[in-house]
Amino acid sequence: MSTYDFVIVGAGPAGCTIAERLANSKKRPTVLLVEAGASKDSPDLRIDGERWLTMMNEHLNYRYTTAPQEGLDGRVIGYDRGKGLGGSSAINFSVYNVGAKDDFDEIAAITKDPDWKWEAVQNRFKQLESWHGDEAPETFKKYFKANSSDHGSQGKLHIGFPSNWERSLASSLDVCESAGLPLNPDVNSGNPIGVGVCPSSAYRGWRSTAADLVKDGPDNLKILTETVVAQILVEDNVAKSIKTINGETITASKELILCAGSVDTPKILMLSGIGPAEHLSERNIPVIQDLPVGHNLKDHSHVYMIWNKKEGTSDRPLHYRDPESILKAKEQWKFDGTGPLAELGVCLGVGYLKRPKLYETPEFHALPSNIQSYLTRPTVPAVEILVNAPDLRDLISPSTSLPSATFFSFLLNPQSTGTISLPPNPTPLSAPISSPNFLSHPYDRRIAIESIRQVLELVAHPDLAKDIVEKVDAPDSASDEDILKFWKAKAGSTWHMTGTCQIDNERLTKDGKTGVLDKDFKVKGLKGLRVGDLSAVPLLVK
Repeated sequence: MSTYDFVIVGAGPAGCTIAERLANSKKRPTVLLVEAGASKDSPDLRIDGERWLTMMNEHLNYRYTTAPQEGLDGRVIGYDRGKGLGGSSAINFSVYNVGAKDDFDEIAAITKDPDWKWEAVQNRFKQLESWHGDEAPETFKKYFKANSSDHGSQGKLHIGFPSNWERSLASSLDVCESAGLPLNPDVNSGNPIGVGVCPSSAYRGWRSTAADLVKDGPDNLKILTETVVAQILVEDNVAKSIKTINGETITASKELILCAGSVDTPKILMLSGIGPAEHLSERNIPVIQDLPVGHNLKDHSHVYMIWNKKEGTSDRPLHYRDPESILKAKEQWKFDGTGPLAELGVCLGVGYLKRPKLYETPEFHALPSNIQSYLTRPTVPAVEILVNAPDLRDLISPSTSLPSATFFSFLLNPQSTGTISLPPNPTPLSAPISSPNFLSHPYDRRIAIESIRQVLELVAHPDLAKDIVEKVDAPDSASDEDILKFWKAKAGSTWHMTGTCQIDNERLTKDGKTGVLDKDFKVKGLKGLRVGDLSAVPLLVK
């Protein structure tokens, strides 16, 4: 049996950040970071231009799925989670958007904790970042001009843009501007409203992940990979140790900190007897602490739309149709991190937008007054879209590449809530049952409609419509019925699972509910155990 001051379970963004901060703190405690996946981190997994495919590596992805989703025509959809050092930051799409000022100020208000206010949160982001936005091409300063004081320069997480920007990015943003959408020079300033250039957790062709935070760490930080936690061992209401599936016991003399994410943190807690008493009893798990673990799940969903455009309106086909160009691009990236694999499909336009007519709908007026007030605050967007998105056909069948207009549309501020629960006869290797209940709330269905309608308005704008050849995958019309039919048939998770072990907050109290954690992230009723990941957060940040 080994002992450390702190034992952290889960080496994703939360776990790596906390491990690095603790290990470098003044008292230099001993810290163990435990990760179920491997530490494999080959250069091929860091290619920025292949960010859309990294999740296909099975050794990096748990490949969870949801329960059948009634609101999505009964479909079972992917609920992917990162596995390995870096967690989901190693398989996500490297889109680096930090959220709205009013999101964090709302969390501060409902938790009565000023450390959640935007100014404090922004300072913590700055400590993580090594910002390279000043290197953006001069010709794109119309679309992007961030204030360097809003960003960090000494962190280990590299945030940047490609050296050469696609001309299709400029034309896409020009269409948005012509359609009356305001340009935003920095969507990460705390006010994301408008259309702007989306920063990436990548620099000079290389992805940057949470694993970078613990690279070359101090001697008092140890990382243990390929180690699956079976349960937390509790004695006299004190969480003292973790037990692995190999029977090893590891003790924390000060605290255990769970950072396994909004899906697996609830799973570990429930396997340890910490969770809803009735649910645990049904699984023959002795109840140590009756808490609403796994409840209040929220997540963003999205759809992808594509139209073919006229020849000559994009530079991407020139590369993808040419097998020799593809081979040379790989060699060029290996040589100096430049070329098509550092430029094509990696610089997106993002729109965080208000929809004034939304606030006149019956679905909005049916919401509680405190939710209405929050949703109408200045920096809270109603819908989100991505423009100049990659054409996924290029990645699957490059030889048939065509110029295209590609969009993602996201459902923000969902009111639907779901659950994470244990399957019958659960084991530490069992996948939990994930039920986000997408589109189960009337307001969410209205937002899905408005989000897609925003894209359809852009596609119909003369500046873009003149180049459109045909629809490939999009709603049959702009009617509510056709848009909702498309969303139900096509939507997937954006993998932003949040809130399954919430801090106590006023929103829960108003609904007659309680949280799993106190405001210091401590599991209620126990000593020595905290949760430090998105499962603790009481609001799904944009």
